[in-house]
Amino acid sequence: MQMIASQATDEGAARLVDGLVESLFFTPEGHESPYPLTARIRELAPVHYVSALNMYTVSSYDGCVRSYGRDMRLGTLEEHDKEQPGWRDHPGLHMFFRSMLMSNPPEHTRLRQAVVPFFTGRRVAELSATVEGVVDRALDALADAGSDGSAVNFQDFVGFAIPSAVAGRLMGVAEEDRARFQWIAEATSSLTDPVLSPEVLAKGDEAVLEAIEYFRRVIDDRRAHPVQDIPSMLVETGDLRDDELAELLVLMYAASYETTACLLGSGVAALLTHPQENLKLQQDPGLAANAVEEMLRWEAPAQLAYRYTTVDTEVAGTVVPQGVGMILLQGAANRDPLRFADPDRFDISRQDVRHVAFGGGIHLCLGAHLARLEARLLFERLPQRFPRLAQAGEVQVRKAVDIRGPLILPVTV
Repeated sequence: MQMIASQATDEGAARLVDGLVESLFFTPEGHESPYPLTARIRELAPVHYVSALNMYTVSSYDGCVRSYGRDMRLGTLEEHDKEQPGWRDHPGLHMFFRSMLMSNPPEHTRLRQAVVPFFTGRRVAELSATVEGVVDRALDALADAGSDGSAVNFQDFVGFAIPSAVAGRLMGVAEEDRARFQWIAEATSSLTDPVLSPEVLAKGDEAVLEAIEYFRRVIDDRRAHPVQDIPSMLVETGDLRDDELAELLVLMYAASYETTACLLGSGVAALLTHPQENLKLQQDPGLAANAVEEMLRWEAPAQLAYRYTTVDTEVAGTVVPQGVGMILLQGAANRDPLRFADPDRFDISRQDVRHVAFGGGIHLCLGAHLARLEARLLFERLPQRFPRLAQAGEVQVRKAVDIRGPLILPVTV
C-alpha cells in the first residue's frame, strides 16, 4: 500500500487541520464548543497526522467503527516510555497505563474477565429496583431544593447524585464518603485527555493515590466482613492481587460515575434547549430508551478513544503506519452526515441510532448497560414529574477534551 500522511494532502489544508486540532485540544473555545471544529476536521481530513502529538486523528464514523474492529492494540508499557517519558513517576498515569482501559490481551482479557460478570445485561437488569429508588430519591431532593422557586444546580441533586449512589453501593464507597469521591472521579477522569498540564497531572496523582488507599481499606474490610458488593465478590474469587483490585475499583468507580453524570446532565440540557423534544417525552415516556441513545449520540460523554496500529493499516483511505497512535474522535463520528441525516439536529425519535459513544471492540464500555439503565429510569420520570423544569442560567461544562458534560446546570422546578 502507498503511504499517505493525511487525506489533507494539500500543504495549506494540512496546516489548517493542524490548527483546528490544536484549537480543539488546547483552547477554551474548543472545550466549550467542539463540534464546529470537529465537523471541519472531518470534512477536510477524516484521518489526519498531527505532528505536534505524533498521532493520527480519526473523525469519521466509518473510520472509528473500522478502527474498533481491527487488530489494534493500545500500546505497550515500553511504548509509553517512548511517547510519555516520566509517566512511571505519576501514580495516575501508572494506574491508567496498567489498567484494562489501556492494556492489550492477554493482560486486558485477564482483568476484564474478572469484572465483566457484574455488568452483563442480565446482572444490571436485576438492579432495576435499586436504581429506581435512587432516581426517585434524587428527584425528591431536587423538588425540595427548588420548592421556593430559586435556581438550583441540577447536577448537585440529580446528575451527580444518581451515579454516585449507584457506583457507591456497587463499589463499596460509604455514603458519607461519596461527596469526596466526586472530586476524586473528576480529577482521575481528566487523565484521559491527550494533553495534560502539570496541574491536571498533580490533581490526578493526588486523587488516584487517595482512592487506591481508600479501596485498599475496603478490600481489607470485605475480606473480614463480606457483604453483597463487587469488592466482596472480587476478594472471594481470589483472581487478582490486592493492588490490582484497588486500582480496578478506582477505574470502575471513576468511569461509571463521571461519564454517567455527564450523560444525565447533557441529556437534561438538550431537552431544555429543545422544548419540542421535551414535550415528546412528556407525552410518551416510552420514548426514554431511544431518547437516551440520541443523547449519547448528540453529546457523547466520552469524546475520545485511543488505538495503536500493530501493522500498517488503512483507515478511511489513509495508511496509518505500524506502531503509531490514533485518537478516535467519537463525538465527531457521532455527527458524521454520511451516517446520520441532519446530524446536528437533536431528535429523540431518530431511528437506527447506532452511535459510538461507548467505543467498540474488546474495549467496548463495560458499564454501558448500567449507564443506560440509570438514564432511562431518570428520563422516564423527569419530564412527567417536572413539566415546568427550565434552565435558569448559563451551563458550565467541564474544561476537558475527552470527558464532556455539565458541572453546573442551573434550573428551576
